[in-house]
Amino acid sequence: MKKTMKGLLRLLLEILCSTALVILIELFWHGMPLLGIPQAEEIMQVEISHAALQETLIFTDEENIRLARSCIGCLKYQPWSAGEGEAQISIRYMDKSGRIYEAAAGPDTVFYNGKAHLLREKDIFINIAEGLFFLDLIAAR
Repeated sequence: MKKTMKGLLRLLLEILCSTALVILIELFWHGMPLLGIPQAEEIMQVEISHAALQETLIFTDEENIRLARSCIGCLKYQPWSAGEGEAQISIRYMDKSGRIYEAAAGPDTVFYNGKAHLLREKDIFINIAEGLFFLDLIAAR
């Protein structure tokens, strides 16, 4: 009985250590996603601002809300790094209860929950957001 219990505890410890190692490797390799942003079905309104163009777009339709929510998936950051600089594009989400979530990013930094972190993949969020929402304004300049 004691031998079985020891073996079980050892197996459990090995599983926990392996899981922790895999999670750390995943965070280091792919970056940390932004946590706490509501799902597209829970979002009532989205405001997307572009600092260089000095434009703010407001969307309440399902398609643009879904696209704006999907953009946040590009904002994976390096959790143990501090970023600096200024935000170029910011996205504010308002859920159905009226709570507001805001994420902003520059070419290499993400700003979320009052903290700045280096992006794992630089410029991707800016390129995607500009292509989806500001392409007409950029082309008109």
